[in-house]
Amino acid sequence: MIPDGGHILDAGCGSGRDAKAFVSQGYKVTAFDASVTLAAMAAQLTGLTVQTCRFDEFQTKRQFDRVWACASLLHVPYVELATTINHLAGFLVPGGYFYCSFKYG
Repeated sequence: MIPDGGHILDAGCGSGRDAKAFVSQGYKVTAFDASVTLAAMAAQLTGLTVQTCRFDEFQTKRQFDRVWACASLLHVPYVELATTINHLAGFLVPGGYFYCSFKYG
């Protein structure tokens, strides 16, 4: 669902596991995490510059083919979730995809 060489925003990238996999598949990746420690781990693992910020603080002029938020949005309080998702979705190209997953319970 992503064009060859497409650009993925890894929102709440954690240790960088998924960002590394995307880079290895030839995608461009922009990654950020709110944790200074995890952002540093992700940068070391991926070789990317990983920004340290919260979801609502992330800003860029870039647009992305996909937003990837794998088990990261669960850290957002429920009352802020819709606003946070809309904020991140605003960085998508028209027709772009937004993936997010949550733990059940």
